Amino acid sequence: MINNKIQRNPWFRWVVLVLALEIITLSINFFYAPINIAAGGATGIAILVDAVWGINRSLTVLIFNILMIVLALIFLDKKTVKNITIGSFLLPLLMEITPSFQVTNNELLAVIYGGGLMGFGVALLYRINASSGGTTVPPMILKKYFYINSAISLLVIDMIVICMNVFVDG
Repeated sequence: MINNKIQRNPWFRWVVLVLALEIITLSINFFYAPINIAAGGATGIAILVDAVWGINRSLTVLIFNILMIVLALIFLDKKTVKNITIGSFLLPLLMEITPSFQVTNNELLAVIYGGGLMGFGVALLYRINASSGGTTVPPMILKKYFYINSAISLLVIDMIVICMNVFVDG
């Protein structure tokens, strides 16, 4: 259904892209960041950096994404770089303009709601063949040059980020 709508109305892809990135932003700003939970990816790294050094999350995501765009420019094709670049700049912008506050005091519920929103947002991005940039770039490079399954390498990267929670929040 989404693909048919995109073919008929190319602007619809932009609507879905912004909606998906805002859903991801809501999961970060309302659920994960207020309790310092890094669920993986560049946003997880940003949450950890914010918790340890107090550096703005959206700025950290922007800097990290720029570094990943540079890597993509070096190692990946132009179409992939284009898909990565749009989300890489939109996500930190949305993170900056969307308010951040704790929606629930129950940390288990925060992780469940945050995970549901994050999963829905990422699924929308995959549906339109888009990306929020960040840690999706190294797996693409590893797949291209070393034939390593990108899902497995992304899982490993996300697990490393998640395990860093131990050093930040115990």
